[in-house]
Amino acid sequence: MLKKIISQLTGQSERPQFDASIFQDPIAMKTSWLPLAGGGSNFKSARLHQVNEQRMEFRASPAMKLFAMVFVVFGLVLATLFISKQPDSKEVYIPIAMGLLFAAVGAGMFYSGYTPTVFDLGHGYFCRSRKKPELMMDKSKLKRYAELNRVHALQIIAELCKSDKRSYYSYELNLVLDDGSRVNVVDHGNQNALRTDAQTLSQFLNKPLWDAS
Repeated sequence: MLKKIISQLTGQSERPQFDASIFQDPIAMKTSWLPLAGGGSNFKSARLHQVNEQRMEFRASPAMKLFAMVFVVFGLVLATLFISKQPDSKEVYIPIAMGLLFAAVGAGMFYSGYTPTVFDLGHGYFCRSRKKPELMMDKSKLKRYAELNRVHALQIIAELCKSDKRSYYSYELNLVLDDGSRVNVVDHGNQNALRTDAQTLSQFLNKPLWDAS
């Protein structure tokens, strides 16, 4: 639901076409080159951190934290303002509800931004979840999980996001598995930062980087 709200606020998307034959790899021809996550921000919402020699994580960027904070503060101020002015009037219900909605969206951004996005060489997995895969019996319940020995390549693709008044590109970093399926890692609007992080991750995992952006 949060993804849909953010997409509505940032605009709808168009999907560019791409010729994967330039990579001369049969897996590249099997995988999709259309956006996997859909939508996306027009700023750098996450950045890569190396925790130790065996572990890397994507964490929320300062810009993402500030963006989420603006939603929370604006929403709470709006709701409080109308509650204090006309506490018994039915006319204040809508602006109060809108304020609380903005605050909830901001809180959701914080929750999403602080969800661990981990590459763990020691345990051999990628996962974006608050649950630790090594403690789970059934890892198939995790939506964004991949065993690192199944990762064939890293993929960067661009997505044109449009609204009535503006347009921008958002850039996806995905894992391409050995059967051509994909798992999304991050999606944001800073192409240079994403490329730098993807190149670092490519070396860390010892996997090729397919840049179609």
